[in-house]
Amino acid sequence: MHKISYKEFLEALKGRVKGRVVILGIGNELRGDDAFGAHLAESLKGKIEARVFNCGPSLENYYNPVVKENPDVIILLDTVNFNAPLGEIALFEKDDIVKVGFSTHNISPKIFMELLEKSVKAEIIMIGVKPGSTAFGEELSAEVIEAADLLKGFFLKLIPAGVK
Repeated sequence: MHKISYKEFLEALKGRVKGRVVILGIGNELRGDDAFGAHLAESLKGKIEARVFNCGPSLENYYNPVVKENPDVIILLDTVNFNAPLGEIALFEKDDIVKVGFSTHNISPKIFMELLEKSVKAEIIMIGVKPGSTAFGEELSAEVIEAADLLKGFFLKLIPAGVK
């Protein structure tokens, strides 16, 4: 896990995000800040040169569509509980993510990443945001919305529509 500034974040990913890109927004839209990934994915659809999926809490349903895309880079967007303030953005490697434990998703992102590694030769990146409440019926917090907006700007600069 790397907690870095927006500028450092942009620089760190510039060289990694290239070619055919697939973005997977993960999260339950009925569970407060857990909706972060789904919310960001919806805001990116049709605005960047990448295949963007809103996976909701069912990441496993997107395994075959991702493999069919034959991407060079796969980016997972999700909330991650780590030692940071609410709304903090961090870049996570596969080994930073636990395989089992409490999750609002049907499959652990780490297990999903491991399955993808067996099927595609893509670089897999996870961008996480520290959530506040993930209680049923809650709304996204202002801090997580701000993080999503910041990341949207990042993706619009990094992989704008019409650029291959």
